[in-house]
Amino acid sequence: QPKDPVEMRRINFQTPGMLSHPPIPIADMAEHTERLKANDSLKLSQEYESIDPGQQFTWEHSNLEVNKPKNRYANVIAYDHSRVILQPIEGIMGSDYINANYVDGYRRQNAYIATQGPLPETFGDFWRMVWEQRSATIVMMTRLEEKSRIKCDQYWPNRGTETYGFIQVTLLDTIELATFCVRTFSLHKNGSSEKREVRQFQFTAWPDHGVPEYPTPFLAFLRRVKTCNPPDAGPIVVHCSAGVGRTGCFIVIDAMLERIKPEKTVDVYGHVTLMRSQRNYMVQTEDQYSFIHEALLEAVGCGNTEVPARSLYAYIQKLAQVEPGEHVTGMELEFKRLANSKAHTSRFISANLPCNKFKNRLVNIMPYESTRVCLQPIRGVEGSDYINASFIDGYRQQKAYIATQGPSAV
Repeated sequence: QPKDPVEMRRINFQTPGMLSHPPIPIADMAEHTERLKANDSLKLSQEYESIDPGQQFTWEHSNLEVNKPKNRYANVIAYDHSRVILQPIEGIMGSDYINANYVDGYRRQNAYIATQGPLPETFGDFWRMVWEQRSATIVMMTRLEEKSRIKCDQYWPNRGTETYGFIQVTLLDTIELATFCVRTFSLHKNGSSEKREVRQFQFTAWPDHGVPEYPTPFLAFLRRVKTCNPPDAGPIVVHCSAGVGRTGCFIVIDAMLERIKPEKTVDVYGHVTLMRSQRNYMVQTEDQYSFIHEALLEAVGCGNTEVPARSLYAYIQKLAQVEPGEHVTGMELEFKRLANSKAHTSRFISANLPCNKFKNRLVNIMPYESTRVCLQPIRGVEGSDYINASFIDGYRQQKAYIATQGPSAV
């Protein structure tokens, strides 16, 4: 009989779908993902649609008149049984409510708190939650504005100190990189002598529509979050706008990467099902479900190749050695893995147009549509916006470079 609360939840919320979609050994991951994506992702659609929505729970606190203004979206609520309960403030009705739920990780109960992007009227509640839960890490999976719509209100100071309810928040440091931003805050609660450091990691490269084209920047972001979260800290607070879609992606990918180490299997289907028994709509779209598979596939196939600078010499020496049973060096193996990531022809559109083909110096080296440099079109000249050139991200800046072929006279 399992005593582990996460296992208990798994047994209590076992669905028929979970039985027919067992965990996948990581050795079969590539083949499994290929099967899901065949025939225009037919199997992936069927699998995603079959996941139990898990909406058999009550959400009375979210529905109280006093709490309704605290919900960013009327239909995205916090289930009563898993909601984060704030310490009530004497004489204030509903002061224990925030639109946030505990979510289990891999073998760790309440490893995360999934919540909506704070609203101006909930800033105080949000920081109170971070303080009461002893969280050291906030993961923000959205920009403040996307498609000219406010997705989340700015709940932190641009500089200096701001007070939100009972909590003083001081910005200590900001690091802006190409695809994410790290802010370090000092928190102080009125009437307490304690000061705490909290880091916020904001992923800025999630596109307005759909999901990232490839998971590499997201995986680097996730690893940075994990490295910096102290082992004794409270739950990692994860939010996007509604706190269900991108938030769900982050949690599933993180939990599955934890699972891979001991079990050598992933269970995306099961974990999404379990998350939905803790917060509504977790992993909101089929695109997101597909992205989770892509990210895990890359993590398993390529591993983590980020190295601290001080370990570089030892790392290169290790790569130069012949891998046991492989007859090639680690460096060659790593390079081969790069060659495995073949580009799908659908990624080249303008480059393949008849009016542009002669502008490519080499037939097999072309810019992807999503990252190509577009020239200002010349009216009436087909393909006049095309050049064989691509924007490339740097470490601190997106589109920091343009990589292009040697110009040809044609």
